[in-house]
Amino acid sequence: MDIESLIIEQALKRGKLTTARIMRKTGFSHAYVHRIFQRLVDGGNLLKTGSTKSARYYPATEANIKKVKSNAGHYNRIIRNIDPMDENKILSDMKGKFSDAGIQLNVSQLFDYAFAKILNNDFIHSRSDKLNISAGTEHNVISFEIRDFGTGIFNNIKNKMGLTSIDEAAAELIKGTAGKGLISASKASDTLVIQSSNKKVIFNNLLNDVFVRTVRELKGTKVTFNINVDSSRTLTGILYKQNGTSENYDSTRILVKLFTGDNKYPSRSEAKRMLEGLDRFKKIILDFRDVESIGLGFADEVFELWKQAHPEIELKVENANDDVMYVIGL
Repeated sequence: MDIESLIIEQALKRGKLTTARIMRKTGFSHAYVHRIFQRLVDGGNLLKTGSTKSARYYPATEANIKKVKSNAGHYNRIIRNIDPMDENKILSDMKGKFSDAGIQLNVSQLFDYAFAKILNNDFIHSRSDKLNISAGTEHNVISFEIRDFGTGIFNNIKNKMGLTSIDEAAAELIKGTAGKGLISASKASDTLVIQSSNKKVIFNNLLNDVFVRTVRELKGTKVTFNINVDSSRTLTGILYKQNGTSENYDSTRILVKLFTGDNKYPSRSEAKRMLEGLDRFKKIILDFRDVESIGLGFADEVFELWKQAHPEIELKVENANDDVMYVIGL
């Protein structure tokens, strides 16, 4: 009997299996046995839970697949004395504690990519001496949450860019002119939620939309990543688009309300602030939800002067009421 047949036979007989058992039975090295196990996992013959020494392998039966997909465990850890060099160690430790078995390779890769982007962003910008990290799978959604207790992303953007409000900082994040690592991570998700200060920004790729909520004040930043275990999104596709070959990365959605605030008739100055840095996109969606009206100066700056200066860029208006559309048309 060849080693692959032996492994499958033992897995079916015992219900679960480790590489150590097969090493004892065959005398083969750990590296060789591990390679065969991985080949069987990649081929759909086995399911793997955990990693390294905690790895367990199960027959890839329909019942086992359903079980590990719906409840693959949870991971919680508090990290102190943060060192950026610990990124891979933290990810390995996390995936050793909760199971991503039965989850498609493309989803696992997206999870790893987003986790590394968000954790690295936290290491560089948060100025926090402690992180809370949790992860797990529930109801066919794999997720992780990273919470720090530092400056807070919106305060950080506000201070670095010389802005006057948290709303403006949230707007710069959504525009993509700040927090580029988080924007990249958001593309890998079904939903990515960023909460800090009194704002919560929700990137929802299932609806192809962005939402902003005013919430209770939060010290530091909390980022939550979610993706369905059966998602067809791929890391290759994400990186391909990120190199400027897709409309999804050449376009941006602007929530105009974040720049107009409570000003009932936003003017030219608000328009100029909103338009900063947008000339790098090919398509701009101006979302006027919750905007009651705009001033003639605002409309002139956006739809006459800026548009004349950038004729190659498409401007699209969404969710504008009749009053806004009237001023735009004057």
